[in-house]
Amino acid sequence: MTKIVRIATRHSELALYQAREVASRLKCDFEIVEITSSGDRDLISSLSQIGGTGIFVKEVQNALLEGRADIAVHSAKDLPGVLPEATTIAGYLPRGDIRDAIFGSRISDLREGAIVATGSARRRALLLSKRPDVKVVDLRGNIRSRLSKVGEVDAILVANAALVRLGIDLELGEIFEPEEFCPQIGQGAIAIEARLDDLSTLQLVREVSDSDTFLQLTAERSLLATLGAGCTLAVGAYSSLIGPRVSLFGMISSSDGDEFVTVKMESEDPGLLGQRAGAFLLENGGSRLLSNG
Repeated sequence: MTKIVRIATRHSELALYQAREVASRLKCDFEIVEITSSGDRDLISSLSQIGGTGIFVKEVQNALLEGRADIAVHSAKDLPGVLPEATTIAGYLPRGDIRDAIFGSRISDLREGAIVATGSARRRALLLSKRPDVKVVDLRGNIRSRLSKVGEVDAILVANAALVRLGIDLELGEIFEPEEFCPQIGQGAIAIEARLDDLSTLQLVREVSDSDTFLQLTAERSLLATLGAGCTLAVGAYSSLIGPRVSLFGMISSSDGDEFVTVKMESEDPGLLGQRAGAFLLENGGSRLLSNG
């Protein structure tokens, strides 16, 4: 009898899209196990107030650990640097757009003192580094509910991959190249987590995993693990492949965007590359910036 793969995911429109995309690649019978995360239940508090790293993935991971699901599908940018001991990232789909976007206005067209909304400390810091005159306010909720706030605020900052996956046109705004607006670690990637003891599922996922994305995310997530940080702090990184080598850029910022520590390195060993880049950031002012939040 053909195995039915149970796929745990958040219940948002974007998360369900990503879970079904994974299912289509696996080419097997599947069942979606919808989970409401702590990050989804509390839409008023800031991400840091709710509980820090992993707030969008803990309950989804619990479904996997408790045997209620065979795999868990995540936006890779939501994953903390360290996973539960019993699980691993078995694979990634081919990476989507890693860039950030501003929806509602171009940065240069924002009025003085404009109100821009984001729930990301990293996006807040990067925006303030370019437009220190604007007021940045916190914004939570799913993609469509956030976009609907344009009018109440002048613009919002979002991941462009989310817009692309939901078929939403960026009618007024702009997309930032990673060199000018460093993405969140793992941004644009869909991660598939499985239990280490479930060998048949691990093999099933590895057969559809994208090798280039796996190398890139190994470097980026190694950096994240070295920093001990997560999606609630002003940390970013992105990587690219240059022949057999991985090139990695990483950054840590102060919350107001006044101070940055950056690093760029290359190596044929993505895991070691992330460790070295993370250590460099910590040793050159990053540790202080992280401790200040």
